[in-house]
Amino acid sequence: MTYFREAVVNTQELLDLLVKCENKIQTRIKIGVNSKMPSRFPPVVFCTPKELGGLSMLSVGHISIPQSDLRWSKQIDVGSTHFCSRTSHDEDQLILILYRYILPW
Repeated sequence: MTYFREAVVNTQELLDLLVKCENKIQTRIKIGVNSKMPSRFPPVVFCTPKELGGLSMLSVGHISIPQSDLRWSKQIDVGSTHFCSRTSHDEDQLILILYRYILPW
């Protein structure tokens, strides 16, 4: 018998559905603010913790931080070490994603 956690991580159709729903939620937020301009809503707006002014969403579809947003990370030297340590990776800088919270049994 397959458990729910394994089904989420290993089923491509379910992952596609989660990505589609995530995009619908983000689109609804953009419409509520009356702007769908992509430059006003980088992934950091949705994935930043609430304490830092974001919406604290876990992402399924957007794994890597765009290169255009990484230029701002070089300007921060103190103050956000906890958030940066959770999103950094050896090869690339990653956004907090659902895969890190769904552990197989």
